[in-house]
Amino acid sequence: MGQSEVAPKETATVSQALSMRELLDEMGGWKEARRGELVEGVVMSVSPDALLVNIGGKSEGVIRLSELQTLNEEGRQALKVGSKLLAIVLEPESKHGHALLSYDRAAAEHGWTTLQQAMEQGTFLPGVITATNRGGAVVVIDGVQGFIPISQLAPETKGLFQLSENGDGMKVPRTVSVKVLELDRPRRRVVLSEKAAWLEATALRKRQVMGELKEGQVVKGRVTSLSSFGAFVDIGGLEGLLHVSEIAWQPVRAPEDAVKVGDELQLYVLKLDREVGRVSLSLRRMQPHPWDQVASRYEVGQVVQGTVTKLAPFGAFMRLEPGVEGLVHISELSSKPIEHPHQVVKEGDVCTAKIVKVDMERRRLGLSLRQVAQEEDAVVVAPVVGASQSLRNVLNTGVTDVKPV
Repeated sequence: MGQSEVAPKETATVSQALSMRELLDEMGGWKEARRGELVEGVVMSVSPDALLVNIGGKSEGVIRLSELQTLNEEGRQALKVGSKLLAIVLEPESKHGHALLSYDRAAAEHGWTTLQQAMEQGTFLPGVITATNRGGAVVVIDGVQGFIPISQLAPETKGLFQLSENGDGMKVPRTVSVKVLELDRPRRRVVLSEKAAWLEATALRKRQVMGELKEGQVVKGRVTSLSSFGAFVDIGGLEGLLHVSEIAWQPVRAPEDAVKVGDELQLYVLKLDREVGRVSLSLRRMQPHPWDQVASRYEVGQVVQGTVTKLAPFGAFMRLEPGVEGLVHISELSSKPIEHPHQVVKEGDVCTAKIVKVDMERRRLGLSLRQVAQEEDAVVVAPVVGASQSLRNVLNTGVTDVKPV
């Protein structure tokens, strides 16, 4: 009787076990792990030196800390119970009954596939420079270690690298964008180029910026280099030229007299040549034109001071203030006949002149030294009783309305 009562229970237990096994088989739960197989697992528990992972097999798998080196501290901290990950089976079953797994090798397998696809498609990949040596930089991409020769570093990275002979001037880790130049998986050789990725990205940015720019637009830029004819300015990935003639309204002898490398400037887009990718910029057009104030500052008959800037056969040019020049015609230089202005003045002379003409439309001022001299000759220069020396000077010169620059 006892046996008859036990038999049904045993039969039920066996039946239940078979049903559970069948169910797990349907779900892949009883699938035997094979050495070298890539498996997906779910973290069951986390300890300081290992992870216990359910990979759907008869027993859990273990990932030791030594097989989690691909993850940085932040990545390891993010692994919690329930986290999913990929791993490679190192041993289907250890002496403790667990499968031994490796996250690093799974990451490397995925990394080699990623590298292969990137090389075939010519796309960029993000990588992390982890170390440097005399020849270049060591980079890790998805668990795979590659190398960037020094000749293939981008300008900024190369500049940091060359701060010292052994590359100690560059802080690591440093994230970079690279292209795959060479891939040899059997030899585990990966050669990368940050320079190629930088050149392509730069060309793309140039096209994008050029497409968005318009003449007359105001842009922000940073001076990157100087030459004898102007300054080159980075305006968001595209380099434009600030010609020396467009730096200021007054003449600028050399660009370094007004700007320096690193200066941040607000600039006016003067001209675009989309076919060749050329941008002409202006700094002076960001300031009011000096002639906008001429009508309120100068008038015919006014006596002013200016500096002779240039001599020509027909007269001398005088600068009254930055951006405002006038012409003293040769006939207005002296009451005596002369053949050339240099007989009266030279470049750099500071002279007193009278304004004889203001042409706002053509932006021209006519000046006369001759009329000032004639007025001085007409002043009585006899001593004045009781007058101070400064007053005598005024009476002797006859100049009462002198505008300094």
